[in-house]
Parts: sequence; C-alpha cells; structure tokens
Amino acid sequence: MRAFVSHASEDKDRFVIQFATTLRSNGIDAWLDQWEIRGGDSLVDRIFANGIDEADAFLVVISATSVTKRWVAEELDAAVVRRIQNQTRLVPILLDDVDVPPALLHLKYVDARSRSVDDVVDEVVRALVVGELRPPLGPLPPYASRPASLVADPIDDVVLSTIIDLAMESESVNVSHEALLPSVQNAGISEDALAEAIEVLESDGHFSRIMFLGGGYVLRDISASTWLRAMQARGMDVDGAEDRLLVHIANHDGVAGFESLDRTTMDAMIETLEQRGLIHVLARTMGGGLHVRATAAGARVARAAS
Repeated sequence: MRAFVSHASEDKDRFVIQFATTLRSNGIDAWLDQWEIRGGDSLVDRIFANGIDEADAFLVVISATSVTKRWVAEELDAAVVRRIQNQTRLVPILLDDVDVPPALLHLKYVDARSRSVDDVVDEVVRALVVGELRPPLGPLPPYASRPASLVADPIDDVVLSTIIDLAMESESVNVSHEALLPSVQNAGISEDALAEAIEVLESDGHFSRIMFLGGGYVLRDISASTWLRAMQARGMDVDGAEDRLLVHIANHDGVAGFESLDRTTMDAMIETLEQRGLIHVLARTMGGGLHVRATAAGARVARAAS
C-alpha cells in the first residue's frame, strides 16, 4: 500500500514528517517529496509519474498554511481530485481549524486537530486497509426468512400461523398466551412484537380474545376464512373439499358419512357454505352433530360440481 502525502512545506516539522514516518512503521509506504526527489529530478515527473500515479492512496494535509499555497491549491483542483479519485483513495487530513477546500467537501476527512500522530495514523491505516468496518452481517430472524402465507406482515403471519398450529396440536380452538409466547420467541419475535401482532390480528377479525386479570389471555373463535386459508397453505385442497361437502349435503341432507375432517375444519366449511347461501344449518345437536340441507342455489352448484 503506497500513499502520496500532499502538504505544505511549513507543516513538515510540526506534523508531516512524523506522520509519514509513523505511516511507514505501520506498513504504509508513504511518499514524501523530501525522501523521493533529488537534485536534478523533474518535479512534474517525480510527483505525478512516480508519486501520484503510482499511489494507492492520496493523503491531503489541510492546514492554515497549505490552503494558501498555490502549489497545494493546484493539487486540490477539482479536475485533479477527479483524476485521483478515478484511480486511488483520496483522504483529507484536517490539521487546523480552516475551511476544507471545495473540491474535497464531499469526502469524510480525518480530524488531526488536538490528536496524537499515532491516533491519526491509526485512523488513516484503518481507512486504507480495513475493508469492512461494520460488524459481520448475521442471518435474518426466522420470522423474516420465510414466505408469508396468511397475512402480508411477516411477524403477524408467523403469529397467526403459530396460533393455527397450536390449535391443531391441541385439537382445541383455545390458544393461551403462555403456550403462544415461547413458540413465537423461537422465531425471533419479542413479547412486545407479539402483543402488537395480537392486537392487529384481533382487530382484523382473525380471532377473538378473552383477557384475564393477571394480564394473560386466551385466543378463540378463529374465523372460518382464516382457518381455511391456513389449511390451504398447509396443502389441503380446500375448494375441492368444500365442493365435495356441498355435493354430500345435497345428496344426503346432512354431513354424516362425509370424508374424515377435523371438527374445526368441518365447522369452518359449513360456516363458509352457509355464508355463501349454499346451505341452511337447521339444527345442531348437543353432541355436535349437524342437520343441514342445501339451498336451491347450493343444489345447482352441487350439480355443476358433480
């Protein structure tokens, strides 16, 4: 790594020589005119051909003296700055309380005011040789790395899907806060994020909630549309099953003998068919049985689906 040090000669003794020397001791091949230019050398050739053009970095020491120098000002001309930036790294080093030259205003400078040379060199070295200053990028939380299947928001989707999972596992539509929290925390969702998701999902009509005095709650009454959407996302042909159920009801005036479905899914399909005006629920027995029949519209749809 070679670095060209642009400076005013008046700044050599108070900063530049020690700065360039310390850079060299830290593995940066600092190019300084008094070390490189000998009697009889062409200033233009040595500075541009051997200094700037061969440099990996161009370090500009900005001081109260350097900003008044014609030569330094020419080195900081906008056209030269563009040329330098096209081929190397340009780092301004602010030595005094002065205005940064306009051609360098778009660059972050290293502040050398009231700092030791070692500290300045350390920052310059890190700017030149450290590729990535940010901490390493870790994986996304699990909730953000899965495609949403029920609702658009990724956190809400994981919460709602987890509620469905717990209801299926327990064969109950009641899901407690105590059961839900550890499950969603495994997906990277905090308790605060869970509380917000529950409030949003409840207000959107996906389920109802019974609150307890201690702050806990139970979720219940998962909506039929939400439940069936979840079954569809899990691979079930919901539309096909609804068509078969409607045909069965039209033929038998009931659901007895229909293909095996869990109670929650069956109830959701019955509710959906009733909402569509395709069946009438005549009665529900104490044991959970149903007396249903197809409406005229339902009989027509059933004939078309047969």
